[in-house]
Amino acid sequence: MRQITFPELETRCNVFSETTRDFLKQFPSGRMIRAADIKAVQRALTHYDGRKTASFYAEDFVTFARRSVTGDSIARELLIPEKIATLEHLIEKREKIAKALLVACEALMIEDIEIITSIGGIGNTTASAFLAEVGNYKDFPSYKHLISFAGLNPSIHQSGKFEGSSRISMRGNRHLRHLIYLMTTCVVRQNNIFRVYYFKRRKDYRSKSDPCNSP
Repeated sequence: MRQITFPELETRCNVFSETTRDFLKQFPSGRMIRAADIKAVQRALTHYDGRKTASFYAEDFVTFARRSVTGDSIARELLIPEKIATLEHLIEKREKIAKALLVACEALMIEDIEIITSIGGIGNTTASAFLAEVGNYKDFPSYKHLISFAGLNPSIHQSGKFEGSSRISMRGNRHLRHLIYLMTTCVVRQNNIFRVYYFKRRKDYRSKSDPCNSP
């Protein structure tokens, strides 16, 4: 809907951020920004205690609005605040559910969470989400089965008589795969031992992948 009333906005800032949502409730279209007083636009971009919360100034938004290619639609302007209210209701529900799941996971998997969070860079929330996606890890016969479950196992590439490994298969649990990516980046950033190991493995992989290094 915002792409119809003010499409340029999405290319300039995060339209799902709290600041932008609050702004769009008051000015859901380029037409309304163009017709508004510059001080009113600035107030919509300012926190209640006076702090500026957007990465752009009111003058920037007015400039974007004047250059907007969209047509005017009062009906859509009325719908956008309603859609934002629905989105914020869902966000609130999601946060409550996430907190409830975290409490449940911590109660059932406290020892496993303590083990995972002993690695610097992994917090309770990420550890709980990881364990929730994995389920009972004892059901996996080996770590290789868990890797395949996450879709991180290498896929097999065949061409004639040639058979070799290429990129990861990405056929498993995409939510678990995303969590592992987040955990890995945080651990590599904060833990020197894992960082050294990570860069060594990456260097080895690139050496094998480079055809210039082939015998």
